[in-house]
Amino acid sequence: MSVRKLDKNGDWTFGQGLGNYIKNDDEIVQNVTTRLKSFKNDYFLDTEQYIDWLNDLAFKGNEDLIISNIRRVVAETNGILRVNDVSLLNNTNRNATININFDTINNKNLVLSSLNIFSGGSSTPDEIDYELVSINGEPIVIAGEAVVVYN
Repeated sequence: MSVRKLDKNGDWTFGQGLGNYIKNDDEIVQNVTTRLKSFKNDYFLDTEQYIDWLNDLAFKGNEDLIISNIRRVVAETNGILRVNDVSLLNNTNRNATININFDTINNKNLVLSSLNIFSGGSSTPDEIDYELVSINGEPIVIAGEAVVVYN
Protein backbone atom coordinates (compact mmCIF):
# COMPACT_ATOMS: atom_id res chain seq x y z
CA MET A 1 0.00 0.00 0.00
CA SER A 2 1.10 3.60 -0.43
CA VAL A 3 -0.16 6.99 0.71
CA ARG A 4 0.26 10.50 -0.60
CA LYS A 5 3.29 12.18 0.94
CA LEU A 6 2.64 15.18 3.18
CA ASP A 7 4.82 18.27 3.26
CA LYS A 8 6.08 19.93 6.46
CA ASN A 9 2.74 21.75 6.84
CA GLY A 10 0.72 18.54 6.61
CA ASP A 11 -0.54 19.29 3.08
CA TRP A 12 -0.58 16.78 0.24
CA THR A 13 2.29 17.06 -2.23
CA PHE A 14 1.66 17.27 -5.99
CA GLY A 15 3.52 17.58 -9.28
CA GLN A 16 5.94 14.66 -9.11
CA GLY A 17 3.73 11.74 -10.18
CA LEU A 18 4.53 8.61 -8.20
CA GLY A 19 7.22 10.61 -6.36
CA ASN A 20 4.38 12.13 -4.34
CA TYR A 21 3.57 8.75 -2.79
CA ILE A 22 5.37 6.89 -0.03
CA LYS A 23 5.22 3.30 1.18
CA ASN A 24 6.83 0.83 3.58
CA ASP A 25 8.29 2.42 6.72
CA ASP A 26 7.94 5.98 5.38
CA GLU A 27 4.21 5.37 5.11
CA ILE A 28 4.00 3.86 8.59
CA VAL A 29 5.88 6.77 10.19
CA GLN A 30 3.67 9.32 8.41
CA ASN A 31 0.51 7.44 9.42
CA VAL A 32 1.62 7.28 13.07
CA THR A 33 2.35 11.02 13.23
CA THR A 34 -0.86 11.91 11.36
CA ARG A 35 -2.97 9.75 13.68
CA LEU A 36 -1.32 11.33 16.73
CA LYS A 37 -2.22 14.79 15.40
CA SER A 38 -5.88 13.83 15.16
CA PHE A 39 -8.29 14.76 17.91
CA LYS A 40 -11.02 12.69 19.49
CA ASN A 41 -14.38 13.38 17.75
CA ASP A 42 -12.64 14.42 14.49
CA TYR A 43 -13.80 11.33 12.61
CA PHE A 44 -17.61 11.32 12.43
CA LEU A 45 -17.87 7.55 11.87
CA ASP A 46 -15.90 6.78 15.04
CA THR A 47 -15.94 9.64 17.53
CA GLU A 48 -13.97 7.64 20.12
CA GLN A 49 -10.96 7.21 17.84
CA TYR A 50 -7.76 9.23 18.41
CA ILE A 51 -6.85 11.24 21.53
CA ASP A 52 -8.66 13.93 23.52
CA TRP A 53 -5.56 16.15 23.60
CA LEU A 54 -7.20 19.32 24.93
CA ASN A 55 -8.65 17.64 28.00
CA ASP A 56 -5.84 15.15 28.58
CA LEU A 57 -3.12 17.82 28.54
CA ALA A 58 -5.18 20.29 30.58
CA PHE A 59 -4.44 18.63 33.91
CA LYS A 60 -1.27 17.47 35.57
CA GLY A 61 -1.23 13.85 36.64
CA ASN A 62 -2.73 12.54 33.39
CA GLU A 63 0.57 11.09 32.17
CA ASP A 64 -0.53 7.45 32.48
CA LEU A 65 -3.76 8.16 30.60
CA ILE A 66 -1.91 10.04 27.84
CA ILE A 67 0.71 7.28 27.46
CA SER A 68 -2.04 4.65 27.34
CA ASN A 69 -3.89 6.61 24.64
CA ILE A 70 -0.72 7.15 22.60
CA ARG A 71 0.12 3.46 22.84
CA ARG A 72 -3.43 2.56 21.70
CA VAL A 73 -3.41 4.93 18.70
CA VAL A 74 0.06 3.81 17.56
CA ALA A 75 -0.79 0.11 18.02
CA GLU A 76 -3.97 0.54 15.93
CA THR A 77 -2.01 2.05 13.03
CA ASN A 78 -1.64 -0.19 9.96
CA GLY A 79 1.86 -1.63 9.74
CA ILE A 80 2.66 -1.63 13.46
CA LEU A 81 3.50 -5.02 14.96
CA ARG A 82 4.08 -3.87 18.52
CA VAL A 83 4.70 -0.74 20.56
CA ASN A 84 7.78 -1.34 22.70
CA ASP A 85 7.94 1.89 24.67
CA VAL A 86 6.19 5.24 24.99
CA SER A 87 7.50 8.03 27.19
CA LEU A 88 6.07 11.46 27.88
CA LEU A 89 8.24 14.40 28.90
CA ASN A 90 7.49 18.02 29.78
CA ASN A 91 3.75 17.79 30.27
CA THR A 92 3.55 21.48 31.18
CA ASN A 93 1.68 24.44 29.70
CA ARG A 94 -0.32 22.08 27.46
CA ASN A 95 2.98 20.91 25.95
CA ALA A 96 4.06 17.30 25.60
CA THR A 97 7.19 15.75 24.17
CA ILE A 98 6.73 12.11 23.23
CA ASN A 99 9.21 9.34 22.47
CA ILE A 100 7.88 6.15 20.83
CA ASN A 101 9.71 2.89 20.08
CA PHE A 102 7.84 0.44 17.83
CA ASP A 103 8.34 -2.50 15.47
CA THR A 104 6.89 -2.51 11.95
CA ILE A 105 5.68 -5.28 9.65
CA ASN A 106 8.87 -4.69 7.65
CA ASN A 107 10.98 -6.12 10.50
CA LYS A 108 12.25 -2.68 11.48
CA ASN A 109 12.49 -1.22 14.95
CA LEU A 110 11.85 2.53 14.72
CA VAL A 111 12.25 5.20 17.39
CA LEU A 112 10.39 8.49 16.98
CA SER A 113 11.70 11.11 19.36
CA SER A 114 10.64 14.63 20.29
CA LEU A 115 7.10 14.54 18.96
CA ASN A 116 5.71 17.93 19.98
CA ILE A 117 1.94 17.83 19.99
CA PHE A 118 1.48 21.52 20.79
CA SER A 119 3.86 24.40 20.29
CA GLY A 120 4.41 27.40 22.52
CA GLY A 121 1.85 26.46 25.15
CA SER A 122 -1.08 27.57 22.97
CA SER A 123 -4.35 25.68 22.90
CA THR A 124 -4.36 25.27 19.15
CA PRO A 125 -2.68 22.35 17.41
CA ASP A 126 0.57 22.96 15.58
CA GLU A 127 2.44 20.57 13.35
CA ILE A 128 4.15 17.66 15.04
CA ASP A 129 7.90 17.96 14.77
CA TYR A 130 9.88 14.81 15.33
CA GLU A 131 13.14 13.05 14.73
CA LEU A 132 13.47 9.45 13.66
CA VAL A 133 16.50 8.60 15.80
CA SER A 134 16.98 4.88 15.35
CA ILE A 135 16.32 2.10 12.85
CA ASN A 136 16.98 -1.43 14.09
CA GLY A 137 19.13 -0.01 16.87
CA GLU A 138 21.36 1.98 14.50
CA PRO A 139 21.35 5.64 15.55
CA ILE A 140 20.41 8.20 12.91
CA VAL A 141 19.04 11.73 13.02
CA ILE A 142 16.43 12.74 10.48
CA ALA A 143 14.43 15.83 11.39
CA GLY A 144 11.21 17.16 9.90
CA GLU A 145 9.42 15.11 7.28
CA ALA A 146 8.62 11.42 7.48
CA VAL A 147 11.83 10.04 5.99
CA VAL A 148 13.30 6.62 6.69
CA VAL A 149 16.77 5.45 5.65
CA TYR A 150 16.93 1.90 4.27
CA ASN A 151 20.05 -0.22 4.56
